[in-house]
Amino acid sequence: MKLKKQNESCRGFIGPLGDDIPSIFPIVAGMLLFISTILYANAQVDSRNVDLKEREATQKLGYLATQKGSFQPGEFQRICETSLKPFAENIGLKFAVVAKRFCDYNCPGPSCQHGINLETSNIYNEDDAASSLEPNPNNICTNDKEDIKLEYLAARLDKTKAPKNAVVLIYPLAVPCPEQTSPVNGLGTLNVIVWR
Repeated sequence: MKLKKQNESCRGFIGPLGDDIPSIFPIVAGMLLFISTILYANAQVDSRNVDLKEREATQKLGYLATQKGSFQPGEFQRICETSLKPFAENIGLKFAVVAKRFCDYNCPGPSCQHGINLETSNIYNEDDAASSLEPNPNNICTNDKEDIKLEYLAARLDKTKAPKNAVVLIYPLAVPCPEQTSPVNGLGTLNVIVWR
């Protein structure tokens, strides 16, 4: 009888570690969930900070580019070389600043169009009416690195190939119209584009 009582009391006992194993799984799962939530939130904050810094850099680049409301021939290129390129390369920006001409809009005559449609216009191209494959250096400023230039030129020729994560600021600008050397100014925009 004594022997039977001892066996009954030992039957359910697994040991101190064995009793705690079932409670360890929820604790570990809770810790993993907590740590992964913090890591996810940290990644989201970092991503948002990168976006905000990119927008801030775009605004600063736009401020440098819009010091004047119009440019004399050669003046845009001088500002590009002395202000825009050094600033962008110092902080590692891929950028393009485009002085876009809308000289065929709102002009007298039956061949002219009325109104500017910024949605259908290619912001990377300096003149929608221009047929040249090479950009006009008096109207475009971009990085000197070859791979960035190729990205820009692809977007200039076909806006569907433009970078998807670009930050674009558009400012009004007086540009020479109807020709590049005209003494009369017409409507244009200064497009400041920054991408990763």
